[in-house]
Amino acid sequence: MFKIFKSKSEFLFFVIMFIVSAVATASVYALHFNGPPIRSDGLGYYVYLPSVFVYNDISMNKFIDAYSKHYNDPPTDYWNGVYKYDDTGNFLDKYPIGVAVMSSPFFLLAHAGTLVISQFNGIPPDGFTNPLYHAAQSFSGLFYAMFGLLILKRILDKYFREKVVYLTLISVTFGTNLFHYFTYDAVFSHIYSFFLFTLFIYLTLRWYKNPTRLTSILLGVNTGLIAIVRPTNLIIVLFFILYGISRKHFIREIRKRIKLFLINYKKIILIIFSSLLIVGIQVLYWYLITGKLFVYSYTDEYFDFSKPEMLNVLFNIRKGLFFWCPVLLLALPGFYFVTKKIKGFTLPVVLFLIINVYIVSSWWSWWYGGGFGMRALIEIFPFLALPMAATIERITLIKNINIKRLILGLIILMCVFTTYLMVQYWRGFVQIDGTGWHTLLNALMNIKS
Repeated sequence: MFKIFKSKSEFLFFVIMFIVSAVATASVYALHFNGPPIRSDGLGYYVYLPSVFVYNDISMNKFIDAYSKHYNDPPTDYWNGVYKYDDTGNFLDKYPIGVAVMSSPFFLLAHAGTLVISQFNGIPPDGFTNPLYHAAQSFSGLFYAMFGLLILKRILDKYFREKVVYLTLISVTFGTNLFHYFTYDAVFSHIYSFFLFTLFIYLTLRWYKNPTRLTSILLGVNTGLIAIVRPTNLIIVLFFILYGISRKHFIREIRKRIKLFLINYKKIILIIFSSLLIVGIQVLYWYLITGKLFVYSYTDEYFDFSKPEMLNVLFNIRKGLFFWCPVLLLALPGFYFVTKKIKGFTLPVVLFLIINVYIVSSWWSWWYGGGFGMRALIEIFPFLALPMAATIERITLIKNINIKRLILGLIILMCVFTTYLMVQYWRGFVQIDGTGWHTLLNALMNIKS
């Protein structure tokens, strides 16, 4: 057994999860539910890699020209989220560089394999023709998903019994759209953010227990990656700053926190410096393409903070978080229960969640285009997992066996509801956007709209 796993049961759990995920991913493409893996937004995140490592052209002109010729689709000034920057003539990718940085080891392995294979089958190592490139990027998403779940289990293990931990992991995976985004849409950014948020929580807990140099550097690198995968997610630093502080003694504990940071100022500097080094990758890219250090690459897409669609983001049938993932409602009472287990957890998390949902719901397209469920909030699942576990723990302690079975049965039903709709989405019974009551009922009854 690998040392990474603490027990045989844990090893078996993740082996089963990996097999189920790999089979689901393979089924998506074998049954032609979608394809290829590198597509849509995923292509925008990916284009950095072949441009740098295959074509040695950060301007992306060579890759886009080769890709367009292969598919007989002449390039335009706006190509899949990559557009001509007027001042330089280079292509500027609107998507941040973080996903490419994190998936680069998998790309390099695929490219090395393609270089060898091309000697025998003639398939060019061009960064997109060989299916190995697509498989590697898909596997990259699956890898970070498994790693993220493993870290989440480590966090849950600190506070909850094994049975509660496994029930929580299963609920978070199959009762939400998380599984969809490390199988069907694994090349998108969401699973990378999920992993980074989980790691951020783990490292924060570790830092406050023992603020070593190594933990400080890892926390800084983690924060930098969060920034270059999705810049708005930087508000997660609120959790680090306020973790362990309660509302009841807020002023007194804030003063203690300031003293703690001053005592450990060298470690704080390490966190900031490590973070800025990673953010520097994005800044360097912008400078090479535009001649400017900071660029708003989304041009005519914007936030309207005066008109947040928070109720729609949370409850609307079109993409609402709790509508498509009702099992997450378990987290709401859990915030009360978890306060007694983890001191100073609720205040920073609730504050972060409110601000995060406000930002997400202020985007001009609150539904975030095509996708299964509210994809813009997947990264908050690690924060919701702890209060969910606290609720599940209370349910398991109910003495009346019939009531306990009823509630657990409802949880299972919620997971089945979400998983079934996910499969129907894959099969085309649930449209990628604009779902209403009529189309939802048809999907539940296996009728295409």
